[in-house]
Order: sequence, then C-alpha cells, then structure tokens
Amino acid sequence: CLLPWTLRYEDVELRAAEMGIVGTAEAYRRRGLVRHLNERFSQLMQEGGYVLSHIQGIGFFYRQFGYDYAIPQNVDWRIEPYLVPAAPADVAYEFRPATPEDIGLLARWYDAATATLGISTVRDVDIWRYMLGTSTGTALAAETWVVESRGTPLGYLRINQHGFGTGLIVGEVSRLPADAALATLAWLKTIADERNKPYIELNLHCDASLLTVARAYGAHEAGTYAWQVRVPDPAAFIRTIAPVLERRVARSIFAGTTRRFTLNAYGESIELMWENGRLVHVQPVTTGARADLWLLPQLVGPLMLGYRSLDELRSAYPDVGAGAEARMFADVLWPRMSSFLYTQY
Repeated sequence: CLLPWTLRYEDVELRAAEMGIVGTAEAYRRRGLVRHLNERFSQLMQEGGYVLSHIQGIGFFYRQFGYDYAIPQNVDWRIEPYLVPAAPADVAYEFRPATPEDIGLLARWYDAATATLGISTVRDVDIWRYMLGTSTGTALAAETWVVESRGTPLGYLRINQHGFGTGLIVGEVSRLPADAALATLAWLKTIADERNKPYIELNLHCDASLLTVARAYGAHEAGTYAWQVRVPDPAAFIRTIAPVLERRVARSIFAGTTRRFTLNAYGESIELMWENGRLVHVQPVTTGARADLWLLPQLVGPLMLGYRSLDELRSAYPDVGAGAEARMFADVLWPRMSSFLYTQY
C-alpha cells in the first residue's frame, strides 16, 4: 500500500510515498506477487506526482526494485541507568502525559526541533491528532510526555511502547535546555527501573540535546539502520529541489556559473543547464560517451539526499566517476546532510 508523506528538503516540500507493509502467505510465495505489487505502486507514484519512495523494509530484498539506503531511520544509542546522574536539585521539573489540548505546543516544538535538519517529516495538526489518538492502539503506539518546570511547558518526548530490543525506547524529543535534558534523562532512568528495562535507548537525530547529554555521560552507539529510498524520475526530483541547488551554487565558488552539467545514470542521462547561476533547464538526453558525472541509478538517492558524499560513493563503487571540476560542482550541489525522519504515525 502507498502511504503519502510530505518531506521537507531544506525549505522545499516533497511528495513522498512510503511503501507500506505487505505480507505474502507462505503457499503463494515465489510467484512474483511482490514484483507485480511494486509495478502497481510505481504506477500510483507516477499518477500522484510523488518524487521519491521510502520503505522500512528488510535488508537487500528491495535493491532489486532500485532502492538503496539514503535517510537515517533507526539510530540506536544506549545508556545504562547506573550511568545517569541525579537530576539538578535546584530546579524542579515535572513530566505529564500530553493531551489533545497540547497539540499547538507540540507542533511548534516539533517544528523547532527539526528546523536544522536537511530532510525532515512535515506534520500537520491532523497527524498530531492521529498520533495522540488512534495511533495509541496500534503496534506503533508511543507515549507522549510534556516536560514542565514549575508549571511552565518546556518541551516533550515520546516513549515507544513497542520496538526492537529490551530497552526503554525514546523515539522523539524536542529541543531542551541542558538542565532540562539532564533532568529528563534522570526521569527516564526512574521509568526504566520501574519497568525493568536494562537500558535506555535513544533513537534520535544526532544533534538532539537529550542525546548530546546522554553521550556526555557514557551513551554508546549500538547499531544503525536507514530508510531505503528510490528516486524513480531523477530529472523530476532535480527540478523539484532546484531552489535549494541554486542557493547552494550562489553561496559557492561557482556563483553565477553558466554551464551544462550532464549526469549519466547508466541507462539514462540528465542534462542540467545553468545560466548565470540559475538552473534553467533539466531534461533527459540521449545517453552517450560524454558525461560530467557517472552514477549508478540506485545511488541517486544516497547522493542527492545527502546520505553519502560523492567521494564516499567513488570509494565504494569504481563505476562512479567524475573529473576534478565536476566533483567540486557535484559536492556543491549535493553535500552531506544531517537528516532524520520522525514518523507520522
């Protein structure tokens, strides 16, 4: 099934389609059903104007459909409760369950927490209502808690009710001042002890203040996973993010450039025409011997979503290549990005 998302790529909104969970009865496996479903999914993407697809799927399997890992999904940082110090004694913090009346605050805190991310999930009020309502009865249920100091709301956090591992899983948190983050970590220690959880797991973006504090007190990374992404029409995707690309060029040594930049994705070539620093034309062209950048088709997502740099891809894949100036220009267009997708369910 297709689950519609809206993602923010810096300041540009993208229509994204999550490929939802599908299971096949054992007696009907190996008959090509998933391949047919993928074809139908691709048709729905095209009809709906979606520029990328993402999936939480199992490893390797979805590579056959053009997917590759391209956006962080599960970043498992763990801290054992005995490492967590007591909360600051001079400031009182309280924690209460969030209610629908808090949605306005939650939305503002969420937007502030994700504002610095290169790619993030856009949430509207209806999504927040779902997360505090219907979602609590699903396998993806989470408790939403408001952090207060002497009755003044400061932020929030979400504790997953289900997940991988035996720890207390914190799946989301707003920005918190240092003292509040330390107090929150101490409160989580109490909750972990009450629920017989051997550790606290923080599945958060790398710059989250709660994670920064936890790392200072000994949190360690226990593994990572990522969303698998497919960009079915790279030219359409590039046109969509053109305002971001133009801004990056304007801030670089290529400001005001006029040039033709050709990307060869081994089967499809795309020409980017630049005039005085503006991206005036993006179109597929006949694949030929000339190209500025050679890139495997499944690596369009990892590069253009900032998950891997061009140098990292070149080190891993000898058939990714570019000349010196083309590498510099590609690095300007598609730098590494700090991204994270908090879910909408």
